[in-house]
Amino acid sequence: MSKKGSEINKNLLAITGGVAVVGSLGYLLVQKLVANVKVDVGNPTIDTTPFLNGYLRTNVPLVVTNNNYFDIGITSFFGKVNYGLLDIAKVSIPYGFTIPSKTTNTVTLNMDIPIAEVLNDIGLLISNGSVFDALLNKIELNGSILIKGRVAQAKIPLNNITIPIV
Repeated sequence: MSKKGSEINKNLLAITGGVAVVGSLGYLLVQKLVANVKVDVGNPTIDTTPFLNGYLRTNVPLVVTNNNYFDIGITSFFGKVNYGLLDIAKVSIPYGFTIPSKTTNTVTLNMDIPIAEVLNDIGLLISNGSVFDALLNKIELNGSILIKGRVAQAKIPLNNITIPIV
């Protein structure tokens, strides 16, 4: 191999190593960003005008705590609410917002639960012999929050977070 070819290989190896180090640092930064954000669900409230147009309007507080030393932005949240195997509502945040360092912010997820559809699905589960799935399940939130910090952004998956029933 020529001297020039050897230098090119060394440069290529150095560049590849540098990219790997930067990629690893980026991954660690994102993991640290995610680990310092806590998400919880508060007690839901039901709108005072239930059954309007066949839907039950429910408001679920999503409590996000930023334990990072810098502000973060919540750019989006998309998810669904499940009752066991049944999807009962889709939810999203109505707007993005910023959470300052070392603080907590609450945003309300609004969901319209289609009463007739949910009751019909529960009836079908019972008629198929799935009484446990129809009557003894939890209401859970599933989805992802997209957060953005100073230099990184990441998705925080929310899986099977129980929504407390008051």
